[in-house]
Amino acid sequence: MFLFLRLVLAHFIGDFYLQTNKVFALKHRGLPGGIPHMLLILASFLVFAWPYLTIPKLLAFIFLLGLIHLLQDSIKVRHEGLKKHSFWFYVLDQLSHILFIATIFFTDLKALEPPQATNIFISAYNNDFLVAYLIAIIAATYNGFYLIYNFRVSFMAQNKQYSGAEKWQGILERTVIVTFFGSAKLFLLLPL
Repeated sequence: MFLFLRLVLAHFIGDFYLQTNKVFALKHRGLPGGIPHMLLILASFLVFAWPYLTIPKLLAFIFLLGLIHLLQDSIKVRHEGLKKHSFWFYVLDQLSHILFIATIFFTDLKALEPPQATNIFISAYNNDFLVAYLIAIIAATYNGFYLIYNFRVSFMAQNKQYSGAEKWQGILERTVIVTFFGSAKLFLLLPL
């Protein structure tokens, strides 16, 4: 479970925060345009698996995840034209990415132990609560924005484009809510 959580966090960071408008536009030009996005996903996976990068099986697993992500996005882009901003396409896309990451449970990589905590950085990396909190924050905020938008388009026939201010207000509101329900101590992180 240890590495699985870090790979899910890496996926969310790569798929949401590192996917700029330019990368998103490139991805929608076809399979070759998706390569920059895949490279950002790979970089994110490698950063969050840093203590284990000497394990060839893990490197192969990460590169396989990157290729699968590229193919999944290519299929999604190809079929998305049938129904743009489909709630179900979006949900299935994110679930399929996470399910492929979950294939780690069918390997011996699932049993990797956390690195020995020798400094505050490694202690933070080893903190499962912090990692789960960050996953929840991204799922509720950035992912939540797209989930809500696609829901409105699919089920409420509202194709209104949101301003940057509206988007970030919703993200901030959901951050406060998740933080409140996660732990009162986490409110200290809000200024960051």
